[in-house]
Amino acid sequence: MLKELGITKLAYDWREKHLPTFQDEINALKENQIELKAVWFWISTPQADQLDSASQVMFNMVKENNIKTDFWIGITKEFFDGLTDEQKLDKGVEAVKSLHKMASEIGCTINLYNHGDWFGEPDNQIRIIEKSGLKDVGIIYSFHHAHSQIADFPARLDRMLPYLKAININGMNVNGPQILPVGQGDSEMEMLKTIKASGYDGPIGL
Repeated sequence: MLKELGITKLAYDWREKHLPTFQDEINALKENQIELKAVWFWISTPQADQLDSASQVMFNMVKENNIKTDFWIGITKEFFDGLTDEQKLDKGVEAVKSLHKMASEIGCTINLYNHGDWFGEPDNQIRIIEKSGLKDVGIIYSFHHAHSQIADFPARLDRMLPYLKAININGMNVNGPQILPVGQGDSEMEMLKTIKASGYDGPIGL
């Protein structure tokens, strides 16, 4: 389907039930000359360098297949339970540095994904990136996790722009639903005009 549509890059979202068929997905992508541009990666353990079993399997399969891709990092809110804002920042920096090291060792990169909660807030991601000192880490901004940010999107985009690596678009209504086709919302057109006016020229995901 992707080949017929002329789409040559795929960002792979997955759950544990998809692991048994991931090798088949990799083979199909190779056969059809489609680049595995990114793999979603969810941290749900107390420490980022101690991956849960599903994430470890995914990481190992990327490594074993010698895939050079980008891990889109999300971190559960429980990872930061009981911490002050500054403590969350320090733990976030530590986690990102650890994940960056892991990815670098297999020739991959990481970027931070706006999957809600403290870590998914773009302003916190900017703080983490700046404090970490990692120059090759940026932000992946998905509309479907940003319905609550529609009103102040222009200001947010301005702050994110130096770090923005990709934008994933979606139909946008203030009250949701979270997943809505482009063109069926009442706000995405203005958001896209804001993106165009900003000078952003990076990837757009669907």
